Amino acid sequence: MATGHIFIILIPIFFVILIGYFAGLFKAFNPASSKGLNTLVTKFALPAHLFIGITTTPRIAYIRDKIFYKPRRDADIYMILGCSSVLNILFF
Repeated sequence: MATGHIFIILIPIFFVILIGYFAGLFKAFNPASSKGLNTLVTKFALPAHLFIGITTTPRIAYIRDKIFYKPRRDADIYMILGCSSVLNILFF
């Protein structure tokens, strides 16, 4: 159920991305307003939407779908730490 709930949350995001793509394709915005909209979406709207979606999903749904699991080996822990470090370097 949590996976389906997450997809329902993500559908509007992908829809807005598609609308933005077509707006750029047909030159609906000038470069200055495009930069402002990009900042608004990436720094405020998208994180807020994902935060609300994550916080409204019941915790039991995450546990039932095993999204958060206990690593069974040290290699799993190092893989998780490595991936999060790479993502932190790339995006923050």
